[in-house]
Amino acid sequence: MTKWLHLCGTAATLAALLAGLGCSGAKSPIAERPSLAVNSPVLPTRGEQPPAPPTLYFPPDKSLYTTPQGNLLFALRTTDPEGDRVRYKIELLKDGQVVAVFDQTQNKTGWLNRQALWSGTLDGVESFASGEFAYLKVFVPELLQKGHNVFQWRAYAFDGTSWSDPSVLRTFIFRQQ
Repeated sequence: MTKWLHLCGTAATLAALLAGLGCSGAKSPIAERPSLAVNSPVLPTRGEQPPAPPTLYFPPDKSLYTTPQGNLLFALRTTDPEGDRVRYKIELLKDGQVVAVFDQTQNKTGWLNRQALWSGTLDGVESFASGEFAYLKVFVPELLQKGHNVFQWRAYAFDGTSWSDPSVLRTFIFRQQ
C-alpha cells in the first residue's frame, strides 16, 4: 500500500482513497481493507522530508555567459515530497571558493517567478510552489571584471523545515561586454 500511495502522491488522491475511489480509476486498497486506514499512517508529516536537490537550468554547464552590465540570471527548480513551498540559496564560486551567496530565506530581492521575470520587477517573491521554475536576477558588477571569469554555481532548496542536499556544481564563463 505504501508504494501505491507514493505513486498517487497528492492530498486530493488521499481524499479519493479514503472515499474508496482510488487513483486514476483504480480500486482503493483502503476500501478493500479498511483496517489499513485505521492502523497504518497514510502519509509522512509535512516537512519531514527535505526537498530534492535543485536542478540547475541557466546558465547551462560550461556555457559562455555574456552581458553588458553585470547582470546575472539563474534558473532552477526542485520538488518537495510533501508538496511544500520552497525557497532557495545559490552559492557562486570562483576557483572553488564561495564569493557570493544569494539566500532567499534572508532576502527575497531578485527572486522571481515567471510572471515577475517577464514584468521586469526585482521585488521578489516569498517562495515557490514545488516544481515551479525559480529565477534569480542579480546585479554583481564587483564580482564580474572585464575579460573572462570562470565561475561555478550550486543551489539548495528549503521547505521551511529542512534544506536539500546541494545541487550538482555547474560552471560558466562570464564575459562582460
